[in-house]
Amino acid sequence: MLTRSAAREVVHYDPEMRNRVAEILVPLMTPAEIRSIIEKGESLLNVALASAVKDGIVRYSNGLASVCHHICLNLAFAAEVRETLPETHHLSTVELERAIEMYLEEASDTVKRAFDLAFHRKRGGKFDNCRLIIRALLDAPEEGATHAILLDLIKTSEPQYPAGNLSTYLKQLQSETRGAIVRLDPTSGAYSFSDPLYRAFAAVLFREQETTGWGHTYALSWADYVADISVMTAVSQNVLIHYFPASATINLGLLNTPAKGNIIVPGTPEWNKTPRR
Repeated sequence: MLTRSAAREVVHYDPEMRNRVAEILVPLMTPAEIRSIIEKGESLLNVALASAVKDGIVRYSNGLASVCHHICLNLAFAAEVRETLPETHHLSTVELERAIEMYLEEASDTVKRAFDLAFHRKRGGKFDNCRLIIRALLDAPEEGATHAILLDLIKTSEPQYPAGNLSTYLKQLQSETRGAIVRLDPTSGAYSFSDPLYRAFAAVLFREQETTGWGHTYALSWADYVADISVMTAVSQNVLIHYFPASATINLGLLNTPAKGNIIVPGTPEWNKTPRR
């Protein structure tokens, strides 16, 4: 079984294959079709999902029924629903948060490794190039986007981002050394995720980083100590700290590593103004 672009490439390299290879379009499911899966599960289990929960599942599924089923299963586990309930049980975004965490934890090693390779920074620099590109691909249509469109998307958050960086790292992201997460359609010139599952995983991954505070500052207590290397490094001793990508570290007297980020002492106006996690 070949993808549409792969079938074209086979024919391109060997014209004799033209009549031996057929393109069969298997489209992704529409948001309405994904929602129908969710609603059928609601009916069978006698649960009611908040509108925001359904919207979230539809968004993170990215047209893949398998991802929808996986998140919904995790949602049921998070709510401790194992069978049809005698009375309707309402599920909120609290259960969805846990379902998303479980999805990331259970993702296959192949997918995780691909993203680890893509996000690995070999040296420090002004831009986290691969992360910016994957974020832009996530904001682009499912069929992909050209170099120019991706550059415009990146510049909404990084106005000074150079086109040369985009060209260099788009090429790298197509290679096995970067997990081959991206592919180029030579006919349309559009870049896209090489596998729809990568797009779905990226949607969940970026959402998790944004809602857990990646790149944001939070006030934490010692009980909120975090050491999740998949999203951020270590934190906390009743001080305000800055969350980082996994490549960064901080020093609060607990770690023998250089301090990075903002540290604010409890009781100060800045501390009181900061949201608690």
